Amino acid sequence: MQLFSSSWDASNVHASVAGTLLRELVSIQDVEKSALCQAWKEKGPTCYPLNVTLPDIASPSLIDRVQRRPDVEGKIRVIKENRTRERKSDVYIPPRARSGMQAASGSPFSLMDKVKEFLDSDQKVFLILGDSGAGKSTFCRQLERELWQDYKEGTGRIPLHINLPTFDKPEHDMIFKRLKRADFSDQQIQELKHHRKFILICDGYDECRQTHNLYTSNRLNQPGEWDVQMVISCRSTYIGSDYRYRFQPGDRNQKSGSPLLQEAVLAPFSTDQVEDYINQFVCIREPHWKAEDYKQALDLNPDLMELVKKPYWMALTLDVLPCMVDPGNDLSKKSASRVLLLDHFVEQWLERSKKRLGEKEMNPQERTAFEKLSAEGFTSNGIRYIKMFATAIYKEQDGHPVVKYSQPVDRKTWKDELLGPTEMQLLYEACPLSQDGHRYQFIHRSLLEYGLARAVYDPQGMRDMSSSSMRMPSMDTSTDHIWSLGFSSEPKYMAVMVDEEPDLESPLMWRNFENDHFVVQLLVERAQHEPMFKEQLLAYIEYSKKNKKWCTAAANAITILVRGGEHFIGSDLRGIRIPGADLSYGVFDSVQFQGADMRDVKLRGAWLRETNLRNADLTGVRFDELLCLRDDSSVVSCAYSADGKLFAVGLEQGNIKVYLTSNWKRIWTLKGHTSSVLGVTFSSDGDRIASASSDKSIRLWEMGSGACSHVVTDHSGAANCVAYSPQGDQLVSASDDKTLRLRDPVTGHWRRILPGHEKGVRCVAYSPKGNLIASGGDDATIRLWNVGTGECIHIFRGHQIDGDSIGVCSIAFSPQGDQVASSGSDNTIRIWNIETAECSKVLSGHGNRVMSVAYFRNGAQVASGSLDGTLRVWDVKSGECQHTWTGLSTPINCVASSPNGDLIAFGDSGGTVRLLDLSVETSRPIQEAVAEVHYSPKGVLVASCTHASSTIRHLDAETGLHRKTTTLDGSVGGTVYSIAFSPRGNQICLGCTNNDILLWDVETRNVEKTLTGHAGMIYSVMYSPVGDRIASSSLTGSVRIWDTKTGECRIYLRGVGKIKRIAFSTDGRLTAIGGTDGSIQLWCDTTCIDTIKWDALKGRDGDVSSLAFSGVWLAAGRKDWTVGLWNTQTRILKVLKGHGHVVLCVAFSPKGILASGGLDRTVRLWDVESGQCRRVIQNIQEGVTSITWSTTLDVNELFTGCQDGTVLKWQVVEGKSYDVHLRWGATSASLNVAGASIRGVNGLNRLNKELLWQRGATGGPDYLVYKVKERTLALTPQKIRAPKIPLDDICEAVRIVFGCLFYVVGRVLVFLFIFIFGWGIGALLANIVWYIKSHF
Repeated sequence: MQLFSSSWDASNVHASVAGTLLRELVSIQDVEKSALCQAWKEKGPTCYPLNVTLPDIASPSLIDRVQRRPDVEGKIRVIKENRTRERKSDVYIPPRARSGMQAASGSPFSLMDKVKEFLDSDQKVFLILGDSGAGKSTFCRQLERELWQDYKEGTGRIPLHINLPTFDKPEHDMIFKRLKRADFSDQQIQELKHHRKFILICDGYDECRQTHNLYTSNRLNQPGEWDVQMVISCRSTYIGSDYRYRFQPGDRNQKSGSPLLQEAVLAPFSTDQVEDYINQFVCIREPHWKAEDYKQALDLNPDLMELVKKPYWMALTLDVLPCMVDPGNDLSKKSASRVLLLDHFVEQWLERSKKRLGEKEMNPQERTAFEKLSAEGFTSNGIRYIKMFATAIYKEQDGHPVVKYSQPVDRKTWKDELLGPTEMQLLYEACPLSQDGHRYQFIHRSLLEYGLARAVYDPQGMRDMSSSSMRMPSMDTSTDHIWSLGFSSEPKYMAVMVDEEPDLESPLMWRNFENDHFVVQLLVERAQHEPMFKEQLLAYIEYSKKNKKWCTAAANAITILVRGGEHFIGSDLRGIRIPGADLSYGVFDSVQFQGADMRDVKLRGAWLRETNLRNADLTGVRFDELLCLRDDSSVVSCAYSADGKLFAVGLEQGNIKVYLTSNWKRIWTLKGHTSSVLGVTFSSDGDRIASASSDKSIRLWEMGSGACSHVVTDHSGAANCVAYSPQGDQLVSASDDKTLRLRDPVTGHWRRILPGHEKGVRCVAYSPKGNLIASGGDDATIRLWNVGTGECIHIFRGHQIDGDSIGVCSIAFSPQGDQVASSGSDNTIRIWNIETAECSKVLSGHGNRVMSVAYFRNGAQVASGSLDGTLRVWDVKSGECQHTWTGLSTPINCVASSPNGDLIAFGDSGGTVRLLDLSVETSRPIQEAVAEVHYSPKGVLVASCTHASSTIRHLDAETGLHRKTTTLDGSVGGTVYSIAFSPRGNQICLGCTNNDILLWDVETRNVEKTLTGHAGMIYSVMYSPVGDRIASSSLTGSVRIWDTKTGECRIYLRGVGKIKRIAFSTDGRLTAIGGTDGSIQLWCDTTCIDTIKWDALKGRDGDVSSLAFSGVWLAAGRKDWTVGLWNTQTRILKVLKGHGHVVLCVAFSPKGILASGGLDRTVRLWDVESGQCRRVIQNIQEGVTSITWSTTLDVNELFTGCQDGTVLKWQVVEGKSYDVHLRWGATSASLNVAGASIRGVNGLNRLNKELLWQRGATGGPDYLVYKVKERTLALTPQKIRAPKIPLDDICEAVRIVFGCLFYVVGRVLVFLFIFIFGWGIGALLANIVWYIKSHF
């Protein structure tokens, strides 16, 4: 039997034979043989001629022959040998990844380790996501090699790499097609199907334009089908946000989670990985540059360093960098972008190919063709061929990258034209293309997309052309030309004069690039480098006004310009045709869009302030935002029905409002409770609502009639929560009387009392099966009850009780019923494992009590709402906070998730329920509130300070374009509370809650120093005017002044009270300290030389929220809505009034203009001498948190940062009253349509109209009715001021009324005229007749 063993090891025979021969060599006196023996001892057995590896046995074993089973192992060994031999010399750095699309924070993990962990589990699909060039394909090939190395013959799982774009219809018989391509027979395939297991490595889901779920369409792991685990890769930009259904095993609409699917997103290279890659590259490729040359070049160009953190771009950059710049030269001034790197790469590839082909043996026909191509310009011909090949793929195959060509079959087709002639064959061989049998394709998809982008605009070709067709901007007013994009006031673009029509053959004309993300990205970069291309794009937009044949090109053009950050403030875009364009996050303030064709346009997060959309066609337009539900009372509770068709809101005033979720129309207002409705729930069939109130009653309501059917008042304390069982056979209520009561679901009468909590019970929930109840109380415990027996089976402890004696605020079961999530007054969310009765995760990040928590997305995530005014979305498995919605001015009281989608509803104390579609919202570029804006000549630095970290955005000061983002991890020093920039902007100071102060270098992102000494949380930090000192304060009442070079504490001030803000005087000699009592102290070193305090306005807090010096003047913003202006020499105090809410920031311009901003969403400009407000800047979407001025004296430029992450640049022109112009806006993720006119628009549905009206738009036939309803809600004590109906809408209404009156009066007058005229004519005729009769 040993002869038939497949595990027979030939190495033992080799060793035995070698040993015998060596003993013989030692005994024989032969010089050559002795030398061979010595060489074996020195070099090992590799030099021994008989030490050869025996070939693997390719024939079937005797047992397989007896059983007549088809041989498969022989072919498997061949595949293994081929796959493990390929690409062994490539540079490979093991990639890292994060757990999902929204996992922006947290430490990345080893992707290989995670995939192998997946392969050892019962999960079936592992999804690898990443951007273009992130290293997906490289990893898939490496994974296949490692799996083949671990393969055990006869029993192991067979790794099978499938390059999806190379297969026709991979949604059916994918494995069969792959094995047939490897020359397996049908019998062998059936043998493998029924007796072996596979690991499928499917690469390029996006490249083959798939929309099918390959796992389900191939019936994998079904009875009698293939037994597999699947690893599949896809570009993250291709699949959108609602992507899991394309990959998860099972039904798309299944309500349970999908534990069979796991995903990971490739993370960029770290600095260490970049260095490792460079070292490997230099060692393997041996270029003429050294590793130090590459590192120096990358260090000089931060943009290039950011780009090479993706493996593909790293390899490409290292290949072309020596040709771009000489080592040691200054690379910092060279622009680095993907399109420029690809330009160099392609040209370098073609030059090398030309040299290679020149040395190759050719027949006369090939030699003649080669010489002709060389004479015409080989590189230019190669680029032209790349453009032709890429254009044909997109035009003929809709972008499918693989071209199948067979000369007899494809004769006289486009394929034959590109691949048949000798010249074309030479160009194909010279270009970065590959051939596998009859399949032809680019070596990487990015080169295919580059070819199409270069076909749109070829910079080399345009430089060689005459510039007559596209001239530079001119002020000629001849009517023989078309004038585009004129601006009403100081336009950004002058008119572009066009003598000839743009290129009709351009791909912009026949393909919509909306979903070709990388092509658009390349064209955006091209437009930023090539002004002539930008002019072409503007010309396409202008020509669309004349003829609809330009509409596709115009839509592509404006999409490219908007993606590139171009602003269209004040543009004249009347009558443009841009159907299907993507204008998301574009800035279109004061644009004229009258009569524009904007069908199916995406306007997510766009700025359309003061825009005129009259008579524009907005059919199918997408804002990707939902309207808010507003009321005049605080929202306390909310709930969806089980089918998601109804939504109920419980209000503080005691009413319940029920809405249809299809159109968010209110169908019932349920009245009966006399106090706050603390809990509301639907029965499982949606026919009834149960409500709990602080008036101690439980009410049951019939949805058919809206009537209250039963009222029970058996609780002795406030009824805090109520819940129906999933089966609808029971109702449970929780109360401040420390009990739970199980009730009859129809009458509400109690059946059983569950005592046990030591304090009031605040929340209760049923498990999905209805056999368990979880309750949370003010005793900070979560108790788990058996519904059948009424026993408490578990008590979970972990939450802390706050000062108001509140413990657990909210509780929710996961959809699978294996977890409970709870939120508490200790600002945390805890995830409890039901089986182990242990806390598996503590989710920290909120800054105040977490009032509500809800599971969604099949239990993979939870959403939480807090009194800190933020909504957070957490990943349950990793515990990471994936998204935070900030900028809400009121606390969040309740959160509810839709049962059959990604819709999250949350209600706040201001009476508003906001609706978020998570499938859209999580793809937004959510920005945190701006903590500070700093101006420097190099650009604008925007600091967003969160509880976990700080983010620095680098914006271009002239254009507002985003340069890069730097994330400073605050975990090194606890959570970040305060932040300040150094005067030069090269350093940032972070004050942390663990009493430390961190000094970060903005460029290197390293902590330079850690300043310690405070005994309490660092509340405020501030740099001196020259940056040599830092002042810091803590709530313990101490101030320290530090030396920034040495990190030593120079001055220590004690006992100065509770401090909120610090400021240095202009010369740095004085330090101003603002306290919580409204006082301001002036210090010189360690001496307090002056103190001033003024009374806060009645009923308001006088805390000092901001301080700023300008010469002898000190300005202080306060929470009592005032600005104090104090002359530190004369002690004259001016109190400036006008703001409608808390003043958060003040700043002086170099010329002494005072600007103040606050939560009233305005910025006020003050004259310091007179104390008069010279200008109010309005129409700002959210509260203003930071203000800074440019340092140039020749122009007044103001930069403002807001709660929603928006940064705005304003130009202030001095005069009798300051004239203010918005120059650019680095937008937030929110739609802004304040002042936009939608009068007469076509195709806009009711929901979108109401959404626009809520965001400040005006116009439309129902607008006045809407404003009257809103005014009715606004005229309550809870509102600061009632909204005003715009004057133009009042004038329109008056015009309509008077027009009707004039119409009626005119008709009456005409009738009277006709009557009188007819009567007069009749009388005249009668007299004539009488006269004739009487005289004749």
